[in-house]
Amino acid sequence: MRRSSRLERAEKLVEAENRLATGQTLRQVAADLGSARSTVQDGRRAKKTQTAALPAALTAVVATPEGVGGLHRRVRASPPITLI
Repeated sequence: MRRSSRLERAEKLVEAENRLATGQTLRQVAADLGSARSTVQDGRRAKKTQTAALPAALTAVVATPEGVGGLHRRVRASPPITLI
């Protein structure tokens, strides 16, 4: 089984949050997305703890698939780091 990219995981997490906001249960959301309930639950928990230490503006950017994609493009476009 192929592992999901960060972008794919971010997209699934946004979709899960949207479905949970409409009243679906975590179990229903996980089944619809083809993920285990614990995977969705762990992703939501990790997102909360990872973003708690970040500034609000950065948190808003990386919380969206577009923000993750933009961040990836910037990192790939940056010059390589030379370690001495």
